[in-house]
Amino acid sequence: MSIDTRSDAESIVSKYSSIDTLNSDESCEPQECQYLESEWSRLTSLLQSLQGQEVHRYLQRVLKKKEIRSIRALSQLLPAHRFPTAGIIHCVRCHHEYYPAHQTPKSCQLYHSPRLVDIVAQDQTGTTFLCHGCNQKFYLKDIWKFTKEHQSLAGYCFQGYHTDDAFSVQYRPLGIAKTCQDNGCIEFYI
Repeated sequence: MSIDTRSDAESIVSKYSSIDTLNSDESCEPQECQYLESEWSRLTSLLQSLQGQEVHRYLQRVLKKKEIRSIRALSQLLPAHRFPTAGIIHCVRCHHEYYPAHQTPKSCQLYHSPRLVDIVAQDQTGTTFLCHGCNQKFYLKDIWKFTKEHQSLAGYCFQGYHTDDAFSVQYRPLGIAKTCQDNGCIEFYI
């Protein structure tokens, strides 16, 4: 779940116009109250000016230290009932694990497999290949035989979003995508 820092800050500012409207059931010594009022003002201003990525990177650095005090503070700031854990999901196309919130149109990538690639034409400078997995032709300069070492040069047989829906993946006998069972990961997910 992502946090929109600016809108969260705006809702906090509109909800609390002064420190007196915060938890009035708690008391504080005059010096502490003065400090809390100053901190409230500073934090309110800070939240209005920060970008979401800045906050995200900072919180990750704090958590990386595994300090008890910081974990307790962040647990109060981001309670589990309001911000549940984003589960890791298994992609049934590329068989990598992914967080749904971190997906991009290029997250799931399958390279052309050498077993599915044939030579279409050759000249003095390189070779044109055809991938039978996706019916895509590609040209590689100074490459005469397509091997696993050349996969990163040839682009992708598939590039798109990860999925956990096996019905959205085209599993074909001559296709690049394998089922979880064929890939050997089915036992872990049953």
